[in-house]
Amino acid sequence: SLFSALDASLLDGAGALLQQLPEELRQQARVDLARRLNPEIQAWIQKYDHALGDTLEPEEADSDSDPECLLSDDETRPKRRRQAPPQPQDGYPEHLWPALVQGEHGFNAEARKVLQAMLPDGAHAWSSPTQGQVKLLKQQAVASLLVHPKSPVSRILLDHNTGSGKTLCMLRILDNYYFSLKPKIVIVPKDTVMWNLYATLWQFPSRWRDFASHQCPKAAELACGALDWRSRRHLQWPLMSEALRAAAAREGLTLQKAIKSLLLQKMRDCLEMKRAFYNGRVRKAYVDKHLGSDFRASQTIRNADLQSQLKQTGDQGASFLGIDVC
Repeated sequence: SLFSALDASLLDGAGALLQQLPEELRQQARVDLARRLNPEIQAWIQKYDHALGDTLEPEEADSDSDPECLLSDDETRPKRRRQAPPQPQDGYPEHLWPALVQGEHGFNAEARKVLQAMLPDGAHAWSSPTQGQVKLLKQQAVASLLVHPKSPVSRILLDHNTGSGKTLCMLRILDNYYFSLKPKIVIVPKDTVMWNLYATLWQFPSRWRDFASHQCPKAAELACGALDWRSRRHLQWPLMSEALRAAAAREGLTLQKAIKSLLLQKMRDCLEMKRAFYNGRVRKAYVDKHLGSDFRASQTIRNADLQSQLKQTGDQGASFLGIDVC
C-alpha cells in the first residue's frame, strides 16, 4: 500500500491526525492522500532509476591530451583571441533602414516602406545571391528581407498555413546568417519534419547546400543528376535523378529509402560535423576524410572555376578558406 512504501517515521504526525477523524472522513482522507502523493512517488522512483542507469559519456575526453591534437610547448602558451574572417558583401540595402530600434514607435510603419522598396517590384529590389533561379513566394521574400544580419529586426514570429512554404522560408533565413558567428538552432516537433528540412536543404540553392555538396560530392551528384554539382548550383534539384534511381536499384532500396540513406543522412552528418573540432581546431582525420591530405598540407582551397562563380554571385569572401588544423 501507499503507507507501507513510505518511512513510517515520516507519517507519524499524519497518522495521528487521521486517527482523530471519523471513520468515514478517515477513508476519504486516505484516498485523497494516495491520489496526491502517488504521482510524486512515481516521479522520484523514475528519477532514481534514471540516475542508476545513466551511462551517457561526454563526446570528448576530459583529458587535454588528444592523440590527434598533440600540442608543442610553444602551442600551449596563451594566444591572442582570433578574429572572425570578414563577412562577404551580399548587396543588402541596409541604408534604407531608419535609425529606429525594433519596438520603438513608428518602426512598423518604416519597416513597411523598406519592404516595399526591397521586394522584387520595388525601387531597391534585393534577393540573396545564393537564392539562385528559385522564385520565392511573397511571404518567403518578406521573411528573408526582414531577418538579415544587417537588418534592425532582431526577432520575428511567423504564422504559416500548411503547405505555404515555411521550410524554404527557414532555409532562406538560415542562409542569411551562414557567415554569422551566432549559433543557428532549428527546433522541430518530430522526425518527419526534421527529414523534410534536410530534403529542402538538398532541393534549394543555399550556402548550406554548397558546403554539403563540397563535403559529399557523391551525394551531390545523386541529388542534382549531374557529374559536377556546380553546374547546377543555382537550380532547384528534384531529388529524382536517374543516377539516384540506379543507386537505389543497386542497393535494393525503394526510392524513398534511398533518398533518406544516400542523401538526407549525408546532409545531417555533414552539417552536424561531429568530432570535427578539438580545442577550437579542426582534426586531421576530419580534414583528410572530407578534404583530402593535399588540402591539409596547404590548408587552403584555390579553385579558379569556383572562384569565378563566387565572384559572380557576390560570395568573394568564400573563395579562399584557411583552416587551422591540429
